[in-house]
Amino acid sequence: MIQHAQSPGVTFAVPPRIPAFHQFHADDPIPARPAERKGKARPAVGGDDDAVLAQNLVAPMLALGKIANLLTGGLAPVPQVPVAAPPPTLVVPNPPADTSVGDISFDGPPPFPSIEEFLTNLDRKYQGQRNLLRFIPLLKEQEFFFIDDLLHVDDPVANFEKAFGMGIGTTTFIIHNCRKEVKRIKDQLRE
Repeated sequence: MIQHAQSPGVTFAVPPRIPAFHQFHADDPIPARPAERKGKARPAVGGDDDAVLAQNLVAPMLALGKIANLLTGGLAPVPQVPVAAPPPTLVVPNPPADTSVGDISFDGPPPFPSIEEFLTNLDRKYQGQRNLLRFIPLLKEQEFFFIDDLLHVDDPVANFEKAFGMGIGTTTFIIHNCRKEVKRIKDQLRE
């Protein structure tokens, strides 16, 4: 006979003697009564059961989010509940894929080589020693299209290891060569 340590007298054969247990396991459960709230009662607006249900479900989640935020020192995101539907906004499309982050003028093709072109040439130059071609689809999948895009990543060694399984040596090799090429192109454009 197994007995739960915190509920004396409760076993697999003898269930707990609390109303919630019987209510949950009953064939025809009786709906639970909402807890009494302190303060002024708000009148029901238009009898919208969905809005009342949504408010009763969302309010406790907001409270839990605020508690989690306090306990984590502000690191947990606090869910926000929209009061009303936002007005329609103008959707501005993202710049096309042939525009690099460093190309702020958008007047023509980007000045820096594509990831594919750069890594292919780098791989060919070093006889495939680092197998750089395998990273091309992974980088493109994460929307890195031009070499200067890679230079905007904070802590590339840690981030590229997580995202692409790229080792420290390969990451520093790529970033070093990207910096050299971007500097060379910028110097060439200034002339």
